[in-house]
Amino acid sequence: MKVKYVSATFSVKFPRCETIRRSINDLEDQLNEYYNIPQNLGIPDNVEPRLPRLTFRSKQGHSNINFSQISGDLNVNYDHAFQVDLNKSFKYLQSRSMLILDALNYIDIHEFYYSGVSILINVEFDEKDGDPIEFLINRYKTLDHKDNLFDFEVKYAKVENEKFYINERISNYRTYVVDNLGTGIVPIGKYEVAEKGVAINIDINSRAKFNKDGISVNDTVIKTDLQEINRLLNIEIGAFNKEYMNMKEG
Repeated sequence: MKVKYVSATFSVKFPRCETIRRSINDLEDQLNEYYNIPQNLGIPDNVEPRLPRLTFRSKQGHSNINFSQISGDLNVNYDHAFQVDLNKSFKYLQSRSMLILDALNYIDIHEFYYSGVSILINVEFDEKDGDPIEFLINRYKTLDHKDNLFDFEVKYAKVENEKFYINERISNYRTYVVDNLGTGIVPIGKYEVAEKGVAINIDINSRAKFNKDGISVNDTVIKTDLQEINRLLNIEIGAFNKEYMNMKEG
């Protein structure tokens, strides 16, 4: 079994700021150590607030930051050095998330509704690890048989401390060695499976508390929440690893 931390996101929501696209220069000044010159997407202020107005691409090409009128969003795709180290990958996510919060503070956005982090983990199975679908069926015991079963997915959500939603989606995955993609649609079945395993997508956010009381908070609370989200992520990942080892030994 090989664990890879493939990608991650951070998002923070705030009251609508219709003129955020006009803060492009100030945001560039705050982010220019790690991010290239931003792109103004040219969307008018009176159009759908969820649409990104400004986008920044990191100098190393591993992440981008988008600002809409109601959110700051970070998207990260980890390279090999980060894929094998959860602490390293989350440290990167956390540091870039802090940049977003500091940049928003700089343009006088000081109130926030909630924030969240999601992470995609691929657990690669080799021959000795067995079949990913059978592993999932045994873990969740939701099917009496698996005849002709090609894919398997489980989703659940829970609330932690009346504040955090923890959403988890677990499924099998497979990738293929495919050539001649330029020819268009190809019959994938004739190609060799390059990798297979279990994909774990965990999304933890503080929207549960906001849904309950509707109160905005400052950036200090959001930064503290980020630390707690890190702790909860480690618990969820650790629980999966423990169950996997128990099943393998049993």
